[in-house]
Amino acid sequence: MTSKPRYLKGLPVSPGVAIGKIHLFESEDLSFPKYWLPEPSIARELKRFKLALKKTQDDLVRVKDKLCRFKADEQIKIVESHQMIARDEVLNQGTTERIKKQKINAEWAFDLATQEIFEKFPKKFEMNEDYFKDRYEEIKHVTSRILKNLLGPHVFQQIKYKKGSIVVAHDLSPIDTMQMLKGDVLGFVTELGGTTSHTAIVAKSLEIPAVVGIDNMTSLVEDEGWIIIDGNSGEVILNPQREQIIHYQKRQKDLFSQEKALLKTAHLPSITTDGFQIKLAANMELPEELGLIKKYRAEGIGLFRTEMLLLSKNVSFSEEDQTKIYKNILKKSFPHPVTIRTFDLGGDKIPEDLVILESVNPALGLRGIRFSLRENHLLHTQLKAILQASTYGMTRILIPMVTNIEEIRLVKKMLSEIKEDLRSYKIPYSENILLGAMIETPSAAMIAEDLASEVDFFSIGTNDLIQYTLAVDRENDDVSYLYEPLHPAILRLLKMICSAGLSRNIDISLCGEMAGHPLYLILLLGLGLTELSMNASSIPRVKKLLRSLSYKNSQDFLDKALCLKTAQEIESLLKKELQKYSVDD
Repeated sequence: MTSKPRYLKGLPVSPGVAIGKIHLFESEDLSFPKYWLPEPSIARELKRFKLALKKTQDDLVRVKDKLCRFKADEQIKIVESHQMIARDEVLNQGTTERIKKQKINAEWAFDLATQEIFEKFPKKFEMNEDYFKDRYEEIKHVTSRILKNLLGPHVFQQIKYKKGSIVVAHDLSPIDTMQMLKGDVLGFVTELGGTTSHTAIVAKSLEIPAVVGIDNMTSLVEDEGWIIIDGNSGEVILNPQREQIIHYQKRQKDLFSQEKALLKTAHLPSITTDGFQIKLAANMELPEELGLIKKYRAEGIGLFRTEMLLLSKNVSFSEEDQTKIYKNILKKSFPHPVTIRTFDLGGDKIPEDLVILESVNPALGLRGIRFSLRENHLLHTQLKAILQASTYGMTRILIPMVTNIEEIRLVKKMLSEIKEDLRSYKIPYSENILLGAMIETPSAAMIAEDLASEVDFFSIGTNDLIQYTLAVDRENDDVSYLYEPLHPAILRLLKMICSAGLSRNIDISLCGEMAGHPLYLILLLGLGLTELSMNASSIPRVKKLLRSLSYKNSQDFLDKALCLKTAQEIESLLKKELQKYSVDD
């Protein structure tokens, strides 16, 4: 640790402090399919390769533009070198010729062309070792980026992380993150990502400290170098000095003591000073989280993201496997309810087993209930498995990405058919299953009153509702600053949804990242929600604040906030109000 410390700042997405050695995560282990092409498919494959090259150049241009704003001349030269490699004629022509002549898919052809280039390097970097080593690493970085763009957003890697390490990567998918078992990986830092990305959500559920959004991070570090990350503040220190390590070790102990103190009151009811009770439930990605959910005294599972079972390979598509999983979760959660969301696949969440044509804009493409109704055999199998497990606990089924009333009716029709089938075979199921709609699109919010007449409950998914309402890709660094939960349009939509639900006397849950943030609690309480569902570890802190608030005062405060015209004005009002209470962060 003789090198000078370097201080970086990113977005804190999962709390906690991690101190350890770097595992520089690279993509040399990328797996890809190999297959021969029929003659009519060759033109399409050439186009796929051309689009992957264009996306790689676009990615590099964006990185260079950001570096130019900070006058990072040395890093700009590296990016320009990467741009030249991505335009290399030998590499690109070698790939296209192989696709045409050998009639093989683009990934296979590109890998062969890449291998040919690497074979030309002097053995063990002889002659001018440093030059060839640097050049080799640059080509490896660029070719890996091109291959990732060829494979698309749902690329799957079987990763072997170094035990006790802190992972540094360009990007990590939710699948990559799910392979980090607590204890094996201490934390991670990425160049890409946002506070509400699926990767961030998984990190929280696994209680892994994480910081994202640090440009060019992978080029600033060396494998096995020392690093400190603070998932509460977003601070990252490379090459920390001894006194800094001691300081952050103390911070780790302080955070642990805070959590211990909060857990002492976690058993108390989630009730306001004037007697209004609101359930505090947990969001869940995988069954392994049940222990944490019990530890933090969640009042049920408000959102079980079942697609993570498929993405993590914990379960197959089979009815038997799914039934077994749902039975286990319902039994262990009893007497609390479990909200099982049907597969929210599509976009960046596609299992290896399914082949789906890439979309120019996957967030607006085939995903959620749209995907499930098209691949209706998956939905049918899942609903049948849920029904068979339903006798083991309080079951609620949630439909994601609803945009119109017909989608609800199609699911209800399928449920009726499955029930009839089960009755004919004398297979028991519960008659008390509740069906809900996830309100996460502006269209669903606008027709909330009509939807409320068709379902038993609403679950408001603020992550996507904010994204779609404000036309902001929450994982795009160029516009992520516009992703604003306190935008007046968002508050007014939330008020509209809750008013529609309350007028029909149905339960209303909110399960986005807003639910677990104490800053927003006064506003959410004022909406009259019956449940907040969040990352399990957030429950004690939210409960502590909730027990000091008045429901009546929160309603009055919400009315004031709804009269304001900017997010900044609302945030200022909120912070002023929170000063009246004992709030840690």
